[in-house]
Amino acid sequence: MVIDKCNYKMIPLGEHMPSHYQYLVEGSILAVPTSWLKVTLGKLKEKKATCQLKLLCDAFMQPDDCSFRGGISVLQEKYKDVFVTLQLYASNNLRLCGSEINRCFNQKMATYRCAASNIQRQNQKDAETS
Repeated sequence: MVIDKCNYKMIPLGEHMPSHYQYLVEGSILAVPTSWLKVTLGKLKEKKATCQLKLLCDAFMQPDDCSFRGGISVLQEKYKDVFVTLQLYASNNLRLCGSEINRCFNQKMATYRCAASNIQRQNQKDAETS
């Protein structure tokens, strides 16, 4: 399943919300297009909560952005506001506990590292044959 990238915005509470945007979860500053959220949640509704969280990561991050070692510490640094929002969403909306959330993020980071490694190998092969 492919989840479309999200054109999200960080909008501090109390600031003007652009039309057709809403916060992903109450208490966060991450706002998403309302139409994207409706379509995405429709795609995810039949999936397990842990799978939903991993797929949501794809909407906000790229494998090459998170492919270096460090597990969820990368998310806590590079994607801090996204990470906090996804944690909040997973806890409040998906009813996942802290250890389940961390496991999902660590598994997703491992997947990103593998994908980035495969892309790098393919690029090297392409460079050698040209």
